[in-house]
Amino acid sequence: MPHLYLADPNHTDKIAGQTPLFYAAREGHLDMCKILIEAGCDLALQDTLHKTAHHYAKRNGKTDVADYLFNEYQTLKEQRKIQTDSRQESNIEERTTKKSKTKKDGGSSQPNKAQYRLYRSDAFGNANEVSTG
Repeated sequence: MPHLYLADPNHTDKIAGQTPLFYAAREGHLDMCKILIEAGCDLALQDTLHKTAHHYAKRNGKTDVADYLFNEYQTLKEQRKIQTDSRQESNIEERTTKKSKTKKDGGSSQPNKAQYRLYRSDAFGNANEVSTG
């Protein structure tokens, strides 16, 4: 029976802070990039120079890999946006329901907690909401 070893696809090297995706992208190994992304490798991860795997693929003329990484990132971003939008809609509904209940109760003695969202800029300059839960 073969042994199954699990490895972290987001493990970074000690020198440049790069994942295996950086090396595969830089060398133009599209199939390996697909495998790493399927295994959960973070496309937006930046190395110590604040560059992504997409940057190195593009810089080294690996246009097929650079295009693939860009398209995968856009798809992932859209999926996250759809999930974020649905969560925002449910939060709006919850707040509306809470407001109508407090109006019926004549107000609440507890002050409302402030709603904060934390955002982080990704490698392409887009703001992404950071999960705080």
